[in-house]
Amino acid sequence: MKASNTARAYGWVARFFHWTVAVLILAAIAVGLYADNLPEGGESQLQAIFAAYSLHKTVGMAALALVALRILWTLTQPKPRPLHPGRRLETLGAELVHWALWIGMIVMPLSGWLLHSAAPGGFARILWPFGQRLPFVPEDLALSERFAAFHEFGWWLLAGLIALHVIGALKHAIIDRDGTMNRMAGDPGRAPEPPAARPGVLPHVLAAMAALAIWVGVAFIPAGSSDMQEPAAAASVPAPPPLRPCRKRAGRSSKARWRSRSRRPAVRSRASSDNGRPISSTTRKAARVGWRSASTSPLLPWAQSATRPRGRIS
Repeated sequence: MKASNTARAYGWVARFFHWTVAVLILAAIAVGLYADNLPEGGESQLQAIFAAYSLHKTVGMAALALVALRILWTLTQPKPRPLHPGRRLETLGAELVHWALWIGMIVMPLSGWLLHSAAPGGFARILWPFGQRLPFVPEDLALSERFAAFHEFGWWLLAGLIALHVIGALKHAIIDRDGTMNRMAGDPGRAPEPPAARPGVLPHVLAAMAALAIWVGVAFIPAGSSDMQEPAAAASVPAPPPLRPCRKRAGRSSKARWRSRSRRPAVRSRASSDNGRPISSTTRKAARVGWRSASTSPLLPWAQSATRPRGRIS
């Protein structure tokens, strides 16, 4: 098998990039879903959440690096001609899905890295020896939540595009039986010879512009999920009224008054617990977006913080 592409099939280099990036993207999605469904509670559960998000970010960075190399290789290679140029609508739809997948393979890991860089305080680390934050990206909670909203909505779009790509491949393999799978997964010698006619540049331009418009539309979706609105809701909870000084009453000893006051329910903030750590409802978001300040970051091997917290997290 040749390394370079031909008019009939893709070479082994393009196949390596295709299948390796596909495995990494599917693995990143699976690890992200696993991290979102981990139970929350004590320190061991918190460590598991941070470890899962660290793995998710590391796999995403590996996919982004391979996608960059794949783009450089693709720019130097010819693309196999379409097998059915007469099916204009089908060809245009396949071109649109391909362009949207290319954009998604770039913007999804990049948006995750931007979210990671803008997160204030501590966060789940990327497991590599390089820097954690991108330069010139400020640490801002609102900015990190904006990147988080794009990342969360974008993975649904990317998953749908992958599903459409798989459905199209199954159609060629089961219904059409035209040997399309041999161009990327089988023997290139068994791939059919495509027609000599090549479509013009206009269908490629239209498909690229439509794919870009789809991803730009995702960027304008407002961050209206409950996960994003939780810190604002917690901050809007009114502070409890101050306790009035206990006045001495006839017939009640100081010990009885102390017992009466000790039976009052403790008033706790919805945003944080007594030791300064966010409670379980915000733990998972802190692993993704970051803690509000470095002093509240947990002392975990998977989390990075600027300063050591004073108390041990129980």
